[in-house]
Amino acid sequence: MMLQAYTTRLRHDLAAWERAGLIEADQRRRIEDTLVHEDPGGRIVFVAALAAALLLVSGMIAFVAANWSGMPPIARLVVLTAADAATLWTAFALARRAAEAKGRRALADVAATLSVGVSAASIALVGQTFHLPGDLRGFATTVSLVAGATALLARSGGSAGVAIAAVAVAGWPDLGLFGHGAVASGGPGLPAWGTLAAIAGGMLAGIVPTGAFLFLLLLAAVDVQAGALTLSAKAFPFDIGLTAALAALVLTCIPILTDLVRMPARLRDRLTMVDGAGAGLLLVALAGAGVYAIVGGRSAGTTTLTAAVAGTCLFATAGRVRLRAREVPYDRIILLGAALATAAMPLVGGGRASPWSLWMVVVPTLMVAAAGHVQGRRALFGWALGMAVLGLLGIVWTSGNLILAALHMLGAGALALGAAQMARRFGNLAGRAQA
Repeated sequence: MMLQAYTTRLRHDLAAWERAGLIEADQRRRIEDTLVHEDPGGRIVFVAALAAALLLVSGMIAFVAANWSGMPPIARLVVLTAADAATLWTAFALARRAAEAKGRRALADVAATLSVGVSAASIALVGQTFHLPGDLRGFATTVSLVAGATALLARSGGSAGVAIAAVAVAGWPDLGLFGHGAVASGGPGLPAWGTLAAIAGGMLAGIVPTGAFLFLLLLAAVDVQAGALTLSAKAFPFDIGLTAALAALVLTCIPILTDLVRMPARLRDRLTMVDGAGAGLLLVALAGAGVYAIVGGRSAGTTTLTAAVAGTCLFATAGRVRLRAREVPYDRIILLGAALATAAMPLVGGGRASPWSLWMVVVPTLMVAAAGHVQGRRALFGWALGMAVLGLLGIVWTSGNLILAALHMLGAGALALGAAQMARRFGNLAGRAQA
């Protein structure tokens, strides 16, 4: 089954390849004959079933909510247990059908994620019914364990996302952002790291359906857990330098691992997704740096160690290229340069943006956009370019000296033109050497 957008693009590419002489007309027809058009009836059945489930569940929730205050505690407990058991059974049945009869994995994933939501609501309502003291960190840790187990048993990517998000909330250094008092402890500790390790193993092994976004969410949760060990509740919501350093480590270690270790093709593909998630995590760090540089705020973490880590990653990549006589991965070096600039930016003070924010935030973001374009990652290129435009607008809007800001922009533009000219010259030299 193929999406209509994919088949349309493939037909367009086949026509272009035929015009370029890369394939014959007979080859094009044979490829087009393999494109099976999906019966729209199956999609209608799926959407109708999903709509029915949403309406029925919403109706039952509304009915119970209308009578909730008048129900005795034991009746509430029975209702919550029955709802939890029903959703778990539905998720298990759909997951088993998807595994054995090649049914719709998406429907099983939705049911598994819904069961996690019902379980989380049941835990919260039981605490409310029996007047237990509120503990957001403990609640998030419990939800992460339930969602993690569901993700592995039901092969649910949605449940894995819920588990990772719950771990991030449990390890957040300042729970005041969620309506609770600020807590600067190191997070839930072993349960959180154990949940992340189990989910990461399941994602890499192919047990949990995943993609680059889910790996990005996993890296973000690891970053939050690591930052909770060193970042106080009086600091910026997350350690920007640590985030950039973690992205640099991923962008450095994944290519080395895939190059030196023999592994199955599926595992190699998953590690490639992790590599893409590392670039996404760098964008998250740059977004935080932009918010901090433009609107100001509190201390955003340490910079000495994180800058050293990012710099080591950059030199390690360059040294590895020289030692192994490899083609220079300009895209990766550009990304690591952006990570170094982000990790080393002076995260002190706050207030209105200065012209130096251009070099600390906008230029590294444009470097990420350039690397995304070189790698052919349109999503990375688009997000980075959009963030750079927003950063420029923010600097112009908040700058107290537009003339100085304009001079910095003109200087950065001149350097970019010089870089483009050098890249063109080196490209011409490489073409002549190959000829």
